[in-house]
Amino acid sequence: MFSNQDILLLEAACSGNLTQVKTLLAAGAQVDTSDEQNTTGLMYAAHKGDKEIVKVLLEAGAFVNKASKRHKITALMLAAAANRVDVVQQLLAAEADVNSKNDDGSTALMIAAYKNNLQVVQLLLAAGADVQITDKHEDTALNLAVKVGNSEIVQILLQAGEDVNSNTADGGTILMLAAAEGQTEVVKVLLEAGANVNDQDLEGETALHFAALEGYQEVVQVLLRAGANVGMRNHVGDTPLMVAALQGHGEIVEEILRCGGEANGANQGETPLSLAASQGDYEVIKVLLAGGADVNTRLARGKTLLMKAGDRGDLEMMKMLINAGADVNLQDQAGATALMWAAHRGYVAAVKVLLTTGKVDINQKNNGGYTALMLAEFNQYPEVVQLLKEAGAASVSRMGDLEQ
Repeated sequence: MFSNQDILLLEAACSGNLTQVKTLLAAGAQVDTSDEQNTTGLMYAAHKGDKEIVKVLLEAGAFVNKASKRHKITALMLAAAANRVDVVQQLLAAEADVNSKNDDGSTALMIAAYKNNLQVVQLLLAAGADVQITDKHEDTALNLAVKVGNSEIVQILLQAGEDVNSNTADGGTILMLAAAEGQTEVVKVLLEAGANVNDQDLEGETALHFAALEGYQEVVQVLLRAGANVGMRNHVGDTPLMVAALQGHGEIVEEILRCGGEANGANQGETPLSLAASQGDYEVIKVLLAGGADVNTRLARGKTLLMKAGDRGDLEMMKMLINAGADVNLQDQAGATALMWAAHRGYVAAVKVLLTTGKVDINQKNNGGYTALMLAEFNQYPEVVQLLKEAGAASVSRMGDLEQ
């Protein structure tokens, strides 16, 4: 049990009343008095950066490594978190345990690294802080410094012995972590320290995949200059170019294409162009077409992008593809053309776009012997029927014979 005197000592340390702290200690107050959370006067003073009270309490025999009941936090951790450089020096001189862990497994070094407290990191390392310790999330001080983007602390931790190619909890590397967080300067530091730019995680992703996914153009540029392989595929078969195209990152698509990205590389029937088209991303489509993407590339079931656009009635997409040289008469595995798809859906404007090219074989038949006109008639789209007839479509019987 603590006496009233002890409680007053705790309050005096917390409020920064040095005179009262000295008076109460002289009167016999217990120096390690703590509140209901086991927080001592030394902890309060350390957190506040009150080096005079810290000095007095340490000289009075305060237990420097006592931890709070909640979260198991020590005075050194509190001082490290609050960037109290002078107090950290005092506690280290008093033999504070530099590698003590809180209930999350974090050390004072991890806390300081995450809080961007450079001087504190340097002091802790000089005092023997272990850079290899991991917390309950399997993060090291280096991982945490990478996450917050402090390239200077990252460099210091690497110099202290952290492995630049060490794996993170998910099987990735810290370079991937930095790329995924968009930490350009950190990425540069890691590469200069020897990080393997083409390492893959358990899913086959590379740092370039992560940067492409998140849209970090500067990171992509740095990785490409460092020799990132633009053709590497993850375990589902996607290249960084495909990832960027699907996410709509046109500038990154352009960067990767300039560095040899395969505009027509396919994965399970999908290409960068088809992925961009699936999102209706006209800007990315323009970039890909300018970069050599095949406008007539075949997708699932033999469809072309123009057929898919006709099936959706996407006029802007259709016009873009036609202007890029899309073949309006190509047929899918069922023999259907873009015109048939548009007529089948009853899209008058889409049919007009195709007819305006002057290149459409209006009487072309699918594998079942049906023409665009027959499909429009069967589905009862009178406007499409009239439009096709005016354009010269011949009436056709169900048997596929042209009527005179």
